[in-house]
Amino acid sequence: MIRAVQEKFLPNKVVLLHHDGPDGKRLEALSSFVQGMEPVNQEPTAYVCEQYTSQFPVKEVDKLDSLLKVKE
Repeated sequence: MIRAVQEKFLPNKVVLLHHDGPDGKRLEALSSFVQGMEPVNQEPTAYVCEQYTSQFPVKEVDKLDSLLKVKE
């Protein structure tokens, strides 16, 4: 999933990797909007947000890639 994001030219993108534990809590303190953005079924999950609105969680790389193509 990270590679799918890195392969695109999205000059205004922000990528946050939200870990469990203390690192995740620090990120939540800095960017409170990530609270509640959790893995679905314990699988890596991406949340694509635009204009202060998040899309549905995405677990498949091809779906993430499709969402990102719209943003290019």
